[in-house]
Amino acid sequence: MKTGAAAQRYAKAVFSLGVDTGEFERIGQEIEAVVSALDANESLRGILLNPQHDAEAKRAVVEAIAVKKGFSSTTKNFLLLLVDRGRLSLLPDILRSYQGLSDEKAGRMKATVVTASQLTEPLIKEIVSSLEKKTGKKVSLSSEVDPALLGGVVIKIGDIIYDGSIRTQLHKLKDNIMKAA
Repeated sequence: MKTGAAAQRYAKAVFSLGVDTGEFERIGQEIEAVVSALDANESLRGILLNPQHDAEAKRAVVEAIAVKKGFSSTTKNFLLLLVDRGRLSLLPDILRSYQGLSDEKAGRMKATVVTASQLTEPLIKEIVSSLEKKTGKKVSLSSEVDPALLGGVVIKIGDIIYDGSIRTQLHKLKDNIMKAA
């Protein structure tokens, strides 16, 4: 089984439990907290992700984290299942899949806007409003600057890219001129 497929299956399973219990948002936040802790704490990573440590030691650490952070029983049991199956290393991939499912369920989507210079806050709000009208979903927008665009804007929403950059328009113009010559 491929890692991505396994992570998606685990994410779908725990998401389904979260929807059934009405805690899908909370579970997502708790999984995100564990992933963040693993990223930030090398000794925690060493214990939980090292195959030399036995499952009982890992279970004890997960139990302690779950109690200290006040995790739901669903999240705690899910993490223990991953320990038992030796799949804790999939947690970042599971989180990405889970967040996608959660965003879809809650009517949210992430978008990125790339411009040649920094956007003003009113312009960002206008773009968000326009995207929300177009998609019918709540949009979370991140902004990036790429001076190579020269001007204009590139918006990425999932797999869709709206490219209104001057760089792209110049490339198209060049291609048309070359074809006509």
